Order: sequence, then C-alpha cells, then structure tokens
Amino acid sequence: MYNRQSLLNEKKLYQNTGVSAKMNIVNSISKKYEKRVFQRRLFHSNVLSYLVLLRLFLLTDGVSMASMSFYVSVSGKDQWSGRSVSPNGDLSDGPFSTLQRARDAIRQLKMSEGLPEGGVIVWITEGTYCLEQGLKLTAEDSGETARPIIYHARPNEQVRITGGRTITGWQKIIAPAVLDRLQQTARVSVVQADLKAQRITDFGKLRSRGFARSASPAALEVFFQDDPMILARWPNEGFLKIVGYPNSVGDDHGGTIGQLDAGFNYETDRPDKWADTNDI
Repeated sequence: MYNRQSLLNEKKLYQNTGVSAKMNIVNSISKKYEKRVFQRRLFHSNVLSYLVLLRLFLLTDGVSMASMSFYVSVSGKDQWSGRSVSPNGDLSDGPFSTLQRARDAIRQLKMSEGLPEGGVIVWITEGTYCLEQGLKLTAEDSGETARPIIYHARPNEQVRITGGRTITGWQKIIAPAVLDRLQQTARVSVVQADLKAQRITDFGKLRSRGFARSASPAALEVFFQDDPMILARWPNEGFLKIVGYPNSVGDDHGGTIGQLDAGFNYETDRPDKWADTNDI
C-alpha cells in the first residue's frame, strides 16, 4: 500500500537529487499512484459486479422457491383455473388470459387459505397483452417476506404489455352513401376497418376539450407508426375565420358579441357541398 509516510520519504529524496534522478522519482511516484487508483477502481468494479450478481441470485432464488404457480397466456381463458402453462387436450382447462384474473385468483387464495410457504408466482407466457384498463395493485396484493407474490415472464420468452390494439382488415370504402360524403379527390385515400369485428366496442365519447374546460377521459385514439392521427377536420390546417354573426348583444366593454345559439357567418361555400350534416 502506498501511504503518506512513503510519499514524504520520497519527497525528501527528490529534493536532494539531480534533475535526471528527480525525473525517475517522479515517474516512480506516478506509476505507484496509477497502480493504486487502478486497484481502487478494480475493487469498486468487483463490488458492483458482486451486488448485481447478488440481486440476480435473490430474484432467481425467489422465483425458484415459489411453491404455487399461476399462468397467463394469450391462448388462455379467464374461466380456466390458470394452473397449467397451456390448454389441455379437450380445452376444458388451461392458463388465464389476463393479468387481472391472475391477481384476483391470488386475492381469493389469500382470503381462503392464505399464501403458501415460498409464495406464489404468476408466469406470463410469450405474447402481447393488451390492457383496456390499468392493472391496479393495492395492499391486498402484497406478499410477505417468506411468501412473496411475483409476476415474471417465462424464461427466454418475450412479453409485451400495451394499452393499444393492432387494427387489421383495412379496406377501401365502397358504400355509395359514404363515398357521396367525400370529395372526389379524397375517396381513393380513405380506408375503413370494422372495430366491432375485432372486439373493440368502447370508443369513448367525443367531448369539447381545452380552453379552461374541465379534464375528461379522451376518446378512442388512432396511432400510426407511433404518431397520433388527427381526427378528420375542416379546414385541415389553421382555423375558419368568423366574419360576422346574425344576431348580436352588447358585451361588458361597450362592444357587441354574437349569440351562441344563433351561429356565425364565414366566407366559403364548402359546407354547402356536404351531403349530410345531421351528425356534426
């Protein structure tokens, strides 16, 4: 170990030597210092490695010690017991299909029998799991030191949990009633997909948002290549300018304002070409 006393001794030797000897002493001190720094860094690196390995060991050990297992699979059903990794031969039992069902099964277990020694693990098999609402875990979903509750992907399997659904079956519009509502130049660019056929029935509700209005849940959104799509609108960019209003009332500043239920005037004939305005 390179200590303070050895530095002082070499400092005295340095002061009583010639230039070339001084250079050798400086190099010697520098190499010893670099070696000490390297040894310290190596020690810290080893400690970090041991901590990472210890954490992995504890996690792996906790997984291996779990005495009861539930399984969740994209091919499962929530009506099944969730105790097997795949459906049986006659499709009468197999894994769960949702994380929520696995959570509820553990809650029922805690209420009826209590957690077993070693705890419970929920194995999630490979696939993409779409959540229509968040997975809520509370104090009742907590395990104990000797009886942990673990959610874990199966070894060497890729699990993806997402709040969206991939929409397939896009087709060009052929219904005359719909095509008549579109401009001729836009008809070839508009496609449609049957959401109900893909078990998507909760579309949310379109509400007026922004401008100091209270917050409300957003309606169904569409993303393409990770970018949110804008709802069909007119005009596509900017704003439609108001040029007047049919009825007016006085405001609090000596001017006039339009009445909300009376509408407003604008300079364009575009809406006259709309085939149906009952759903606007």
